[in-house]
Amino acid sequence: MRDNLPGDSKMDVAAIMHEARARVAKEQGVSYSFNKADQKTLSGRLISIRSLLDEAFALNKERVHWPSRFSKWPLHSTNFLTRLILRVYNALFYDQRQINNALFKSNKQLLTALEALLQQQSHAQSDAPSASPTKTE
Repeated sequence: MRDNLPGDSKMDVAAIMHEARARVAKEQGVSYSFNKADQKTLSGRLISIRSLLDEAFALNKERVHWPSRFSKWPLHSTNFLTRLILRVYNALFYDQRQINNALFKSNKQLLTALEALLQQQSHAQSDAPSASPTKTE
């Protein structure tokens, strides 16, 4: 007769859930194991994504200076005309900057949530019991 029958009040629910998830993942062809190397790789990727988002956010500012690559342009010396062109440029791309800022904010929130899930996963693995169900006493 098997231990831990459904009517048994001394079941280790966490171990049974762990085994059930492993079986489902195995049937679906997905690896359920998530080792420390995978966690370090994923956290490194999240850090690089966060740095790219920070860089893109810094570039998404309103232009107040004429780009240096246009310094040879004949109109560069005309201060009034360059300010007018910059104002028109900033007005044309105002909506796009607002959309970009909203996307940056949502992506940063998503990264924060992913980092929290990664930490929960690492804590759950360090606290997880063995894959086979055991009887608690």
